[in-house]
Amino acid sequence: RKKIWAYNSQNSGLMRFEKFDDARNISTNEGEISLSDYYNQLKEQGIAELSNYTTAFQGEVDFSNVKFNQDLFIGDICSIEENRLGLYINTRLVEVIESIGESGKYIAIPTFGI
Repeated sequence: RKKIWAYNSQNSGLMRFEKFDDARNISTNEGEISLSDYYNQLKEQGIAELSNYTTAFQGEVDFSNVKFNQDLFIGDICSIEENRLGLYINTRLVEVIESIGESGKYIAIPTFGI
């Protein structure tokens, strides 16, 4: 069994999350695929698996460059990045609460989910 480390950030300590992925679906086909190509396939699958593995987090989303119901709609898949924790997820926009604040400023509060 071959092992390879795939990562999408350089976090360490409490900020580091690890996941083991059993990639039995990838093989060298008895030598038809070179060992370097095989390791590249393992690494690509590892990075893909990490992007599917999401950790829940709470925060604010900057909607300043997006117009709801013009650029973005309910049901759209959105990419969200949380810089402090180094999280990057693709998730579906399931709800937006729109309001006008006391100062007259437009406020959009999105909810993301599966």
